[in-house]
Amino acid sequence: MAYLEGLGEEGASVLRAHEGGYTRYWLESGEVRSCDITEDELPLAGFRPVGGPLPALLGAVSAEFGPQLPKLAAELASGAPDLDSVERVLRDSSLGGGATALKVLFEQLDEVLPPPDCASCGKPMSRRQARKKKAWLTRLGRVEVERSYYYCRSCGTGFFPLDRALGLEGATLTPGMLSVMAETTPMMSFDAASRHIANLAGLNASSSSLQRWSLALGAEVLR
Repeated sequence: MAYLEGLGEEGASVLRAHEGGYTRYWLESGEVRSCDITEDELPLAGFRPVGGPLPALLGAVSAEFGPQLPKLAAELASGAPDLDSVERVLRDSSLGGGATALKVLFEQLDEVLPPPDCASCGKPMSRRQARKKKAWLTRLGRVEVERSYYYCRSCGTGFFPLDRALGLEGATLTPGMLSVMAETTPMMSFDAASRHIANLAGLNASSSSLQRWSLALGAEVLR
């Protein structure tokens, strides 16, 4: 049955919307079981809210900026504000909110990507119940995402559709962060580049990490 597509292993579950709520289907002892749940109960059932990314994005930005605004207002009202401190707080809050928003967008995309078919045999692939974590270093800082893993029960192959959709399979740096690194490391030492990136972009990239990434990028270019 098409509405049960995605139930490939014991314990796996799928969610289907209907008027008034949702129905969760799962495989238990070889039998398909189901129960109705409300949107408020989605997190308890292991599903993320499906109301779209906007509420989560607004919440991420509010969580970063909210606690800082009274302090900044008091600082500016003092008559002699430490402008550099104010700018750094706003920059760091912007980066923190942006990184959280990027995490939300990535995980929302992971939810809506269609179940893939195996490239080798053409059969529908099954999703493992547990999501796997992956961290990428972006222009906004470190972003850790939980995403789905699909595998072929016939061929034994598998992959993360989100990683592939983003063009980040096997990568730890996003194209934006690679650009930042490429603009700094050729012009100065790795220690200086690390300080430069931290000062201008508020990103923590150690000199050893920059050296490792530069060597890996250089080897990739020479292939």
